[in-house]
Amino acid sequence: MEQSVAAALLLALVGRRAEWRHGVASDPVRLHAWIVGPDGRPVGEGPDIAAFTAVLTPDGLATPVRGFETEKTL
Repeated sequence: MEQSVAAALLLALVGRRAEWRHGVASDPVRLHAWIVGPDGRPVGEGPDIAAFTAVLTPDGLATPVRGFETEKTL
């Protein structure tokens, strides 16, 4: 959490737009905080971020994580 808050503050200081998110995943229960870029995609996160549901956002609206949709295999 500390790293994501520090990154959000630094980005704000240099005038870059990013959103801070805090979320939860189950089985096992885990908490995580991350930065989302202007396109809605997590920055510097791996595919496992898709397991998290945002529960705290700057606007108070929880939105699903985008950018790590699984590809269909034929």
